[in-house]
Amino acid sequence: MGYCYEQKDLNELMSLKNGSIDFNLPNRALLKTHKHVINENVMLYRNDSLVYDDCSVLYGDDFQSDTVYLNIFLHGKSLFESKNSKEKFYINESQIGIYDIKNMAGIKQFYKNENINMFSIGVSKEILDLPLNGKKDCEMIKLANLSPKSLSLARQIYGLNLDDKLSNIYLQSKVLELIFNEFSSLKTCKQREIKFYEFDKKAIGKAVEILEGSIKHPPTISELARMVSLNEFKLKYGFRKYHNSSVYQTLLHFRMKKAKELLKNQEFSISEIAKEVGYKHVGSFSSKFHSYFGVNPKKYSLDI
Repeated sequence: MGYCYEQKDLNELMSLKNGSIDFNLPNRALLKTHKHVINENVMLYRNDSLVYDDCSVLYGDDFQSDTVYLNIFLHGKSLFESKNSKEKFYINESQIGIYDIKNMAGIKQFYKNENINMFSIGVSKEILDLPLNGKKDCEMIKLANLSPKSLSLARQIYGLNLDDKLSNIYLQSKVLELIFNEFSSLKTCKQREIKFYEFDKKAIGKAVEILEGSIKHPPTISELARMVSLNEFKLKYGFRKYHNSSVYQTLLHFRMKKAKELLKNQEFSISEIAKEVGYKHVGSFSSKFHSYFGVNPKKYSLDI
């Protein structure tokens, strides 16, 4: 017997900025999830499940994702089986599982009297230095026992009162430290495996040219990889290797460079410039411009 996790449930959870949502499986389990926004690219989900009998949660095909998840179990265990690949992913107490998830369709199994205390950190792939090559709906990047350092960080994160505003700064620092700790070691291992040839180098150069010429409607990373005949893993790593920048940061550079040129010409409004460089909303454009140049576009245009 299980619970069917429907799109409306996910929408309810995703719409929360900071808050809790409970799913009750009568006579089976009480699943409690607390969501906390660390920043626009990082989310924390703390899960506390009271399990009275064997049960499962079904995830439908609607759950598309472009996120890497770090699942950390401090107590209990769980099993997830991908619907399409039929692969099974076990995770036990004091372990971390890192997953590259494109489609969450599948089933998560909980076991009788095996209460769960764990949390997940969702990280947008755009900000990760580590190039990922996942082609499956759900691919495990790492499964290991928590290192002493990561275990200490995990306990500190889990033990914090997420409703205490004063604890937020400390929480953010510990979550980001844990992400860095796990991905920096993973990145070192992955980079040792990569070989680049002349064709690959030229493909990276072509990818940069494509980004510069399509700032208004840029391709996704997967589309860009196909356009230059590279896999996503090698594309992302190539940008770091040859340009010391991520794909996203390279696109941002070209957008800000063009925006600066248009502001100097003083022929367009800030709203028009925002659209010209790929931003639907002026507020988003102004925020990125200020972060990049240290001044908002309106003040920059007035000071010219």
